[in-house]
Amino acid sequence: MSDQRNPLTVRYLEQLAAALERTLMPQDERDAISREMESHLAEAVSSGARLTDVLERLGSAEDLARAYAVELALNPRPVHQASPWRQVLAVATRTSATLAAGLLVVVMGAVGVAFAVGGVAALLVGLIAPFLPVDWMDPTLRAGLPQLVVVLAGLALLAVGILSIRIVRLNARFLFGALRRDSKEISK
Repeated sequence: MSDQRNPLTVRYLEQLAAALERTLMPQDERDAISREMESHLAEAVSSGARLTDVLERLGSAEDLARAYAVELALNPRPVHQASPWRQVLAVATRTSATLAAGLLVVVMGAVGVAFAVGGVAALLVGLIAPFLPVDWMDPTLRAGLPQLVVVLAGLALLAVGILSIRIVRLNARFLFGALRRDSKEISK
């Protein structure tokens, strides 16, 4: 930056730099915006426009920084193409992560269903067993756990099963969303 700039320009660019610093933009983007604004102001003044009018049309530095941040969020700049080895590594990583997530969905789904079914069965046995005829039950079951323990164990198993199924559902939604995004990326 040259030392012969107008103090209004210097102050506006400093305010813009400070406002851009508060955004989540990468440093190179913030630097590019500052250089672009410095160039824009210099061109406007050299073409005969009054600096105060140009700064007034631009608005506050804070508003301008927010506008740039929104623009960048809505229209991200294209990233340079990665090397072929990085692309292969990215595909391998995505594939292995997808397979691992798919396996987790299947295993946790089976565990969740098994726990939920076991919990319902234990709950039913705990609630119904005292009312069944004595000759319907195996003597070892009659002398087994107290009814309250069986009911509580059934409730615990059912809760763990439902929780596992919820986790599987969230993981499956995430997995299918990632696959959908990847397929859109690949088709571009």
